[in-house]
Amino acid sequence: MKYRFIIMLLLAVQLMACKKFIDEKPNAKLSVPNSTAALQALLDDFQRINTNFPGVAESGSDEYYYNYNDWLGRSELIRNAYTWEKENLIQSGNNNDWVNAYRKIYIANVVLSEIRKIERSAVHSKEWDMAQGGAYFLRGISYAQLAWTFCMAYDQATAQQDAGLVLRTDPDFNVSSTRSSLAATYELMIDDLKKSYPLLPDKPLHVMRPSKAAAYGWLTRAYLSMRSYDSAYVYADKYLQIYHELIDYNTIPVTARPIIPSFNIEVAYHSTPTQVIFPQFSWVDSVLYASYAADDLRKHLLFTPPTSGHAVRFRGSYDGNTDPGAAFNGIATDEMYLSRAECLARKNQGAAALNDLQTLLKKRWDNRVPFPAFTMTDPNMILATILLERRKELYMRGLRWMDLKRLNKEGLDIVLKRKLQTQEYSLLPNSLRYALPIPDDVIRITGITQNER
Repeated sequence: MKYRFIIMLLLAVQLMACKKFIDEKPNAKLSVPNSTAALQALLDDFQRINTNFPGVAESGSDEYYYNYNDWLGRSELIRNAYTWEKENLIQSGNNNDWVNAYRKIYIANVVLSEIRKIERSAVHSKEWDMAQGGAYFLRGISYAQLAWTFCMAYDQATAQQDAGLVLRTDPDFNVSSTRSSLAATYELMIDDLKKSYPLLPDKPLHVMRPSKAAAYGWLTRAYLSMRSYDSAYVYADKYLQIYHELIDYNTIPVTARPIIPSFNIEVAYHSTPTQVIFPQFSWVDSVLYASYAADDLRKHLLFTPPTSGHAVRFRGSYDGNTDPGAAFNGIATDEMYLSRAECLARKNQGAAALNDLQTLLKKRWDNRVPFPAFTMTDPNMILATILLERRKELYMRGLRWMDLKRLNKEGLDIVLKRKLQTQEYSLLPNSLRYALPIPDDVIRITGITQNER
């Protein structure tokens, strides 16, 4: 906690040097940061950089449910996202998923524009590289999460024709906005992340900052979303050569608060999405909860115990700041073990895939009971087991919506269903509703094409 406080204090001091710049931009008459320290300070503004990534789409995932009264207590936007409505799902104003992500992209573009005007000297080479690498990283992950929210699932056969995002690579507001193809969106996303990691340290000074490992983690996610499993394997493997330690859940007392501490040994990059699924008002999917074995410590640590008349709630966020826990969508080692295992299974390397899965699950298993070794050899069963464990381990990590989109492209045909009193709702695989509407004021100002619903 002392280390965390010192780091936060240092970041806050750096932030003060450039707060006026961020608050008052885009007035062209204002001066711009003219040193690597000032540019780094922009990237160290954790309240703008590490929080409020796109999160509304997760309201439509199948990880949880609302009872009718709790659903009524949510905002109109969240109620409609929960039931995948065609209408009245348009965000607006200055605090929504589109605006928050493009604000990060703007900051990244400012840094990339200004860093080119500063000589990279031998004395300040590390600081120069950190600022440029951090900006590429921030822009890449922002486009990734925008794509998973506002675009359809990536399909190589149609990506050149499918609608992508507005790609901004310059801080100039006078450049007109047009939607790119989905192929171009992913190309920029991947390119930014690949440009970032040669400039970044293996591990960061603090996990609020990016690193090689964090970039490898985001490249793993990006390639998974494209169903490019060979490439996803490469970057998951690179990540695990840097970070491989796992929390042993046997060391966590059930009375711990928070259950999982923030900035723990598994976290390579800490970030949070817009919190739209509050654990205290939502219930855990009962079928998913029942899939945890009795000796699986996750069942007892990460969820409130079921009591008479009450369903189960989640309390195991890796954000760690509150109980039951705010959302976390950063990069962590458990995810990379699961991602590498999935890629290995899809490469027909079942034994290696199960070895990764077993490495993870042994740290989640009650060590007073022998861990049941995997003996399955059927490739389809191995993959299905890994995908189920991915759901169980990465609950509420901001990944399920992206996973649903890519897995339906794989032919899993996952149909989502809701029931509120007597009204039933469903979302069919590959539905156009998997791409959320772009905010109406953005459409009005720019004239770009709205997503069909």
